Amino acid sequence: AEDFISSIMATEQIDTRDVQDWCNWPRELASEFISLLVRKNALVRQSASSYRKTPAFIQLLRGIRHEDIARPTHIPEVVEDEF
Repeated sequence: AEDFISSIMATEQIDTRDVQDWCNWPRELASEFISLLVRKNALVRQSASSYRKTPAFIQLLRGIRHEDIARPTHIPEVVEDEF
């Protein structure tokens, strides 16, 4: 998640190929992810194949990076149930 946030923050325009490269995803999955970000008003269409981040999305990304919530500091132990 940290690499993705750094990558998306470093670019003005985003397209499906960017997401494919950053996440190592197939085109279909990258397209679905872009579509989700558009539906949630994180991205708006810039041209026929590229999008730009909305100010609210940029603010969210900055907050995630600042708070470092993308990297968990504690992973809870798994406790097996007794039956």
